[in-house]
Amino acid sequence: MEDYMNFEEILEKYSPAAEDTADREFIESLKMWIKQLIFWIAEDDIYVMCICFIMGAEEDIDLEVCFAYNTESFYSVHRGERWNFCNWKEDYMDVLDDSVMKKWLEMKSDFEDENEVMEKIFDLAVIAIAEINSENISCGRFGRKVPVIMTDYEYYYMTAVRAVKANGYDVFDREFFEYCGLEIDL
Repeated sequence: MEDYMNFEEILEKYSPAAEDTADREFIESLKMWIKQLIFWIAEDDIYVMCICFIMGAEEDIDLEVCFAYNTESFYSVHRGERWNFCNWKEDYMDVLDDSVMKKWLEMKSDFEDENEVMEKIFDLAVIAIAEINSENISCGRFGRKVPVIMTDYEYYYMTAVRAVKANGYDVFDREFFEYCGLEIDL
């Protein structure tokens, strides 16, 4: 388990940024997509939303950016690991329009592999989520701030760093940080 001081140092140093116009356009596309989904969700007892990935089997970079969420009512019946999106509502996952990904990848063309693409998209998603939070979108829709996490199938310290950078500490519990491999007293 990582300790709190190391986490705070990493959090302080982590400063994602749009490198160019392509990144800024991608952030704006993410924001529009996420905002639409937030207002489309019928349930009001959501406790978490997630930007995640499905990796393809192609030799070229083949990623789908996905959006998922979970509700208190689903969790109370199905339990499992509260923060693991693999245990969330299976009937709802939305995928970002493929043309948005393709356009961004064509403009960026300097990635070596899917992992590098995924890390960059997580960084851009942090910016998008922070901007959405500054507009109080989830507060307006759900009556409270609902965190959005960015992760793949494995949660680790950077999952927590990105989540806190985008959402702040106040929307996470100790269990979330433990799930990310961190010992943090809240």
